[in-house]
Amino acid sequence: MSYKRTVRCSYCYQTGHNKSSCSAYKERIEEFRAAGIMTSTVEAYDRKKERKVSAAKNRKCSWCSETGHTRRTCSAFKVHFEKLRTAQAAYVMAYAKALAEAGLTPGAMFTWDKESSGDRTPQIISSVNWDAMLVTDRSNYTIRYLQPQSIGTGFLGRQYNPRPQLIDEQTSWRRQNVNISVPGDSAAFMQSIPADIADGTRVTKMIFKENTRDWWFSATNFDDWIDRNSLKFENVTR
Repeated sequence: MSYKRTVRCSYCYQTGHNKSSCSAYKERIEEFRAAGIMTSTVEAYDRKKERKVSAAKNRKCSWCSETGHTRRTCSAFKVHFEKLRTAQAAYVMAYAKALAEAGLTPGAMFTWDKESSGDRTPQIISSVNWDAMLVTDRSNYTIRYLQPQSIGTGFLGRQYNPRPQLIDEQTSWRRQNVNISVPGDSAAFMQSIPADIADGTRVTKMIFKENTRDWWFSATNFDDWIDRNSLKFENVTR
């Protein structure tokens, strides 16, 4: 069973806020202040409020390292996130289009060519890993395949990176070509692309989350990093 904590105010006992942000408690403090009573309570309230204001001013953003705001409200972070999201969206859609045009989509049947493998057993593409289509890493395995007799056995299949074949990269040991005997349904495949994959949001969030502690992944280095490692891969095909 999951449990989600609900904030409850210790002064008015309403949910959705705590005592420090309670409007009823604030009104009560101002009544004390105007009447000149409960001065210790009023002073404690003022000190706590001052500490919060001071902490907010000295708070350092984890992205740009400037004070006075957090990464959630950082304008530089928003600009950089959008830059990577745009590049990621263009990349994944170009990648998906190349897969569809080649027929390398779920349901397709293929065999390895002689140069890639001695195994001539028919294989079926079972799924595409959208999260592996990173504009920042073209070496990821994005397709999972298995033999027909393995369907329904619980075996997830093996993985394969079709990108070198799609863009005709001459990468020797990495290059693995397939001969498609039954192409997948390209139209259905393009329609199946998740919305947060098509617009680049999901993978961009993942990239920022996974690299958040790396010294080179920061507001200062970001533009140089993305120019070197992302934008040159914007189009999957040549």
